[in-house]
Amino acid sequence: MKKAIVSFYVYHICFVTVSCAVIFLGAGVYNVIEIAAPGYMLSAEIVQDHRDNQSFIHSHYKSNLYEYLTDMQITTQRLESLEKEIVNERNSAIRGLIIVFVVLIINMGVFYLHWPIVERRQMGHSH
Repeated sequence: MKKAIVSFYVYHICFVTVSCAVIFLGAGVYNVIEIAAPGYMLSAEIVQDHRDNQSFIHSHYKSNLYEYLTDMQITTQRLESLEKEIVNERNSAIRGLIIVFVVLIINMGVFYLHWPIVERRQMGHSH
């Protein structure tokens, strides 16, 4: 009975760690794409807000302050704001990738602590 419980435990721990690894590898790939091409991963709302000067004015100015700005000044502010959004997106992806690496390292440690038990059990059953 005890052997069955231990077998159940180690097999399930290995299964869960492999499952987590697959999920976090997917998240890591997404983060790498986001780092490589952050402009493509911006939310639809951010893209819409920066599409043109009118959209930018509507989303960023709560008063009539924009009336004192030239089109060129508004365009400059819009492009600077878009660049900040892209940098924020890339930084968020870098943080996400760091989290993925930390989780994968812990995950590998848990897996490699339990896998030798699985191998020993399999060797015991093959005789």
